[in-house]
Amino acid sequence: MFKPKPLTVSHVYKKLKEIAQLTGNKSQQRKSDIIKSLLVSCQSHESRYLVRSLIGKLRIGLAEQSMLVALAHACIRNQYLNLKETTLKERLDNGTLAVKDAFCQCPSYDILVDVLVNKGGIEKLKDLCKATPGIPMKPMLAHPSKGIDEILKRCGQSEFACEYKYDGERAQIHLTEDGKIYIYSRNSENNTSKYPDIIERIPNAFQSHVKSLILDGECVAYDIEQKKLLPFQTLSTRKRK
Repeated sequence: MFKPKPLTVSHVYKKLKEIAQLTGNKSQQRKSDIIKSLLVSCQSHESRYLVRSLIGKLRIGLAEQSMLVALAHACIRNQYLNLKETTLKERLDNGTLAVKDAFCQCPSYDILVDVLVNKGGIEKLKDLCKATPGIPMKPMLAHPSKGIDEILKRCGQSEFACEYKYDGERAQIHLTEDGKIYIYSRNSENNTSKYPDIIERIPNAFQSHVKSLILDGECVAYDIEQKKLLPFQTLSTRKRK
């Protein structure tokens, strides 16, 4: 028996990306094998943080929003070294908003950090880090309120639209320029194989000149015989094929 090599950050990162990108036949088994090999190489407390990384909850007081703020502050402070405190604070606030907005449209650290470091910084985010078919966007989620009065007060004199709340599953549908169709959940999980019936119908839903698009909607189960919507549980038990 040989002692496994110590884990490195770059090696673990590479393996985590490999796990995320595995699809197809026996992909679950291959993912399990990679995780097992990483766990075997863990020393001391490493296994704890590896497992937390896999489930996306490190529990170290560093949320994703904190990461985005840190990236924005690092870029601004590196670019403007001799600003007055009041001017610097304004730039930090504006830079943070720009980074958060860019990440909502294109939630990929690979792309975001590359633009910030190598392609012009925060000023170039709007041009280079935007909605891209094939990369699931952060969805707009409902904000809870206590009643109609609170909604009217919050919106003020602005115009707003209302829509029904369907008891279904969020679906973000992407058509890429190479003709491929993907369906993502509200948590950016790839649900494409779960909805072959939707994939079959999507090409007939737009005109032939459309080469790429992103649709945000809700998948609901429907009983064609009784002509009524079915509860969410009908979809939640549907397996990926």
